Amino acid sequence: MFNEWLVAQKYKNRLKKTFHSGGLYLTHKKKNYVHYILPKIHIVKPMDNSTQIVFTLPLGLDPKEVVKSDWLFKQQFGEHVKLKQENKEFVLTIYNEGLKKVIPYKFETLHPIMKEHKLPVVIGKDKNGKIIVIDLIKHPHLLVAGETGSGKSVFLRTMITSFVLHMKPGQLELYLGDPKMVEFFLFENLPIVKGFANEPDEIGKMVQKVVKQMRKRKKLMKEAKVPHIDKYNKKAEKKLPYILLCIDEFAELQSEGSIKKDIEWISSQGRAFGVILCLSLQRPDRDTMDGKLKNNMTMRIAFKMADKVNSRIILDSYEAASISSEDSGRMFYKMNGIHEAQAFWLDEEDAEKILDEYIPVEQVTIVETIVQDEPATTSEDIAETTEDIIEESPVEEVVFKANLLGSGDDGK
Repeated sequence: MFNEWLVAQKYKNRLKKTFHSGGLYLTHKKKNYVHYILPKIHIVKPMDNSTQIVFTLPLGLDPKEVVKSDWLFKQQFGEHVKLKQENKEFVLTIYNEGLKKVIPYKFETLHPIMKEHKLPVVIGKDKNGKIIVIDLIKHPHLLVAGETGSGKSVFLRTMITSFVLHMKPGQLELYLGDPKMVEFFLFENLPIVKGFANEPDEIGKMVQKVVKQMRKRKKLMKEAKVPHIDKYNKKAEKKLPYILLCIDEFAELQSEGSIKKDIEWISSQGRAFGVILCLSLQRPDRDTMDGKLKNNMTMRIAFKMADKVNSRIILDSYEAASISSEDSGRMFYKMNGIHEAQAFWLDEEDAEKILDEYIPVEQVTIVETIVQDEPATTSEDIAETTEDIIEESPVEEVVFKANLLGSGDDGK
């Protein structure tokens, strides 16, 4: 108990020193004596991975002065701090270690948390070491942006791999558009993937297929008199799976007018019918992410961005432009505020090993020629060609189930 008091006093003294050095105080002169009125420190709360300090400002001290001086808190407590204003209070969080640069992907640790959600997206870990998982049914749709090497591709790989491992057959269908032909090739042959396209016209047709499914679902739900897919599935014998339409480098399809129109329609109405979007791009512009589409993307993630303009287009704030190019996987995500996190790391080779188990075994028909015993040959028989013998011989067709991938006896 005494040790906790000492720690609290230590933090209070350091914070008071910060207030003094930054001029964050009011003064009251009385004769030859100047009285300094500092912000009042209410709580110093040690936590597992951080310490929180709650303080309020004296009446007359502009809160903007504190916000502008956030660099002073970093100077005093280190880089791993966060200052947040909550009404009249300020909460200063001082993290013990900050975000790790690399967090290995381990599905076993994620699965229990994912089970709490209907369509879970694994975001990463925050500064407290907490695993962040978001439900895309509650927070549709997803927009992901980031420069080359920022970690965007690894994040998408982790997200889709987690869906494959977590979702049961019939719960989710994936439609993947990959104009650059570099992001989604690992997933092309998985049973969960119902659509895969590279060329713009093929992606357009795939999007139209999803739109048709939406219209069918709209009709079914109207007949069932229910407003949402979850309520429909509670009543219906044949359940409808969620649909995730994921398109990489969406900006490259900007000239395809019909695609953009369909995407906007899905973004505005897809949630009710269980159709969710995931759009990703490197460098957004205002034409690609216009107000209507952007406002419908309620979950937004920005890795390292080229400048403040690009960061603002995605997050409505500048934080993503401040990410160091050395911090691959570092992100800011917008959901009820702006939050920082580090994505999990899953390299391509490990993902391929995981997914091999889920690629179906091909059925291969092998025709085996069986030549029946023949009577003793004569000199006349020797003249026959090999082709004649095979042609006249009875043939049995033998079918083998060949596991071409060598992934196990059960063919998983």
